[in-house]
Amino acid sequence: MEYPSTPEQRKAGMAMVRARMLAAHERQIAKGTLTAGDLTLQHRMVEVIKTARIEKGEVLTFKIARHPAAIVESIADARAKWNEFVRRESEMGGGGCSEVGNGGIVRQGKRIVAKISYNGRVWDAKGNEMVVA
Repeated sequence: MEYPSTPEQRKAGMAMVRARMLAAHERQIAKGTLTAGDLTLQHRMVEVIKTARIEKGEVLTFKIARHPAAIVESIADARAKWNEFVRRESEMGGGGCSEVGNGGIVRQGKRIVAKISYNGRVWDAKGNEMVVA
């Protein structure tokens, strides 16, 4: 998952995703394979399942300051997402700690599993550096 760097880019990206989803659902409604009620229920169910999986600790999530949490495969995946985020910010003229923040947090459920600092180093919940491949 890529993190848009400005509020305008985030809004534009979400608008594009909503438009694509709406178009796909409208095609399904036109074919008679999806009703308007199913559409609302489908969106609710996706959010309920995602929230339940996160709360039960079945998945790892990675959160960067102002951005929504993303589900990640591993701590290494979270670090790769952080490094990509910093690289993109840097290419756009930002990239300093004051622009991108001081890293992110990897959680399993509500428990902090690791923290990723600005420079991409990974720390466990007690503050000990972790070696991540």
